[in-house]
Amino acid sequence: MNQPDLIDTIKIVPLIDIDEVAQTKWIPPPKIITEEQETQILKLGEDDDVFIRMLLESRGINSDVWRWPYVDTKDWLLGQRYLNLSGVIRKPVYDDIVAFFEYIGCPWNRRYKEAVFEEGIGSGKSFKTSCIVTYFKHLDLCLREPQKFFGVDKTSKLAIMNMSISERNAVKVIFSEIKQKIDNCPWFNERPWERDDARMPDPNCLSELRFKNNTFIIPGSGNWRTAVGYNIIVGVIDEAGSFRKSDNSDQADDIYNALQRRLGSRFEDKGAIITAGSPMYENDFLEIKMNESQDPQSKVLGRRRTLWESKYPDWKGDFFYVDRVQRRLLDAKPKDMKDIDAIPMIPFLYKAFKANVTKAYRDFGARPSSAINSFFENPSIIFERANKNRDKDPIDALGQFKPWFKCIDVNAFHAIHVDLALSGDACGLALGHYGGITDEGSVIVYIDLMIRIKGTPDAPIRISKVREIIYALQAMGFPIKQGLITYDGFQSSDSLQILQSKGYTVEYLSVDRTTLPYCNLKESINENRLDYYCVKSDNSDEPSASQVFVTECSKLEEIEGKKIDHPPKGSKDVADGVAGVVHNIVERSKDMGVIRVY
Repeated sequence: MNQPDLIDTIKIVPLIDIDEVAQTKWIPPPKIITEEQETQILKLGEDDDVFIRMLLESRGINSDVWRWPYVDTKDWLLGQRYLNLSGVIRKPVYDDIVAFFEYIGCPWNRRYKEAVFEEGIGSGKSFKTSCIVTYFKHLDLCLREPQKFFGVDKTSKLAIMNMSISERNAVKVIFSEIKQKIDNCPWFNERPWERDDARMPDPNCLSELRFKNNTFIIPGSGNWRTAVGYNIIVGVIDEAGSFRKSDNSDQADDIYNALQRRLGSRFEDKGAIITAGSPMYENDFLEIKMNESQDPQSKVLGRRRTLWESKYPDWKGDFFYVDRVQRRLLDAKPKDMKDIDAIPMIPFLYKAFKANVTKAYRDFGARPSSAINSFFENPSIIFERANKNRDKDPIDALGQFKPWFKCIDVNAFHAIHVDLALSGDACGLALGHYGGITDEGSVIVYIDLMIRIKGTPDAPIRISKVREIIYALQAMGFPIKQGLITYDGFQSSDSLQILQSKGYTVEYLSVDRTTLPYCNLKESINENRLDYYCVKSDNSDEPSASQVFVTECSKLEEIEGKKIDHPPKGSKDVADGVAGVVHNIVERSKDMGVIRVY
């Protein structure tokens, strides 16, 4: 210690009164020395605990808690002694990180306990989360006893965990993004692994980043059980939109809940969960967290940013224009720019939007879609093509047929298709009839009725109820016995045998084994030769079967060109019913020509 001229300049500054700044963003006490002088002092005196304690107290920092002075996020990101990203980091990324670490008194006492970053592919999500992780690592290394600070046994292992869709992906992010930043950061390198007070991780450990203060940065797979057994202070869920989601579970939600339980039970509000990815579905985990962040009192920082906002914020070239509501690429700039996005004329972006607007918005615009590979290229057409003159539901609030509901053409070929389920899913039933042909010779189909019967594990659907509906329709004058009834689903053989014994023509039809029934449905809607209705239910608590049909169709997905399915936690019961009816009528007309019953 041969620098009295520098050390003498340090003056003790009173500790900050936290209550006085409780409602404001914390601003560090003014420095009595310059940045250059402080850097010299730190390099010369960080081995002298008395000196460091004096320096910490001069900054208003509790020297019994902190071992070394910590820097704020601005210095961490831009300072030459730290990540030194000046001229590299994009302003939106910088702003997001600074906003997340807004704190009062201590950087572990942040306003936001979680962050969700929904961004287009190529926006730098992994870069951003790696910057956040290295700053957290800076903070825990600056603590004298991190285990004591977090209230766990001194032998406990504290971990920052990066969760990805696979452990391999997580390892790749840790070692290509996080470790690279640590390796290039002077602050870490000042104290190599050989020292007792090392900041650099163990160079011989290749599966994780292991530090001398018994803290770790570890990779985690897409299984929520990976988080079990660790004292996790920070959890990162990377590429959260890519995790598997089914009707019964959401992988990202399971991982989040596992992290939340471990953070909440051990570290109260000191820990953090960072979620990043490109949203896939309108109701997926990322969207739920983003909606949660919109509450002014929320402790979740939410940021949705397109690729062009992140990468080309100051674009001076040409633009192309897209209607983000109708999901249409426009030929020119409209006069009214409401709901219109001006997107930089970057070749790969224009090509993506020209090929598929919905997919391009999902991949690059951070806007989810109702389906990953939408079966209907323009889902809005499904509602638009509904017959607006048909403004009443044939079913009343008690589930009975209304008196006005009658057969409108007793000589037409009628078809019923039933998508049968016992519980969980609903049973969908549709009735339709042949409505003529177009000038081009294509078949017109009229949908008379759509019904949806819901069951539960405690109150399963009574299969005989479906047959009772069919008997009632026959009794009301619908020529069902002269038409066709098809079933698709669990335990349909019994109903087929019973109906056949009563004189009905019955067959088994699966709309899942081939795409043809749904292709017939799509063509009939696109060509405006399917007459169907979309009306509100008389029961205000439930959507009508016709509303469910429109919603289901708009969210249908084409799976590798082999199957038409609903998104996770979605349904297609009524859509199956209508698709079966359309298919039966269209295919029978091909075999028999104009089909009438006399």
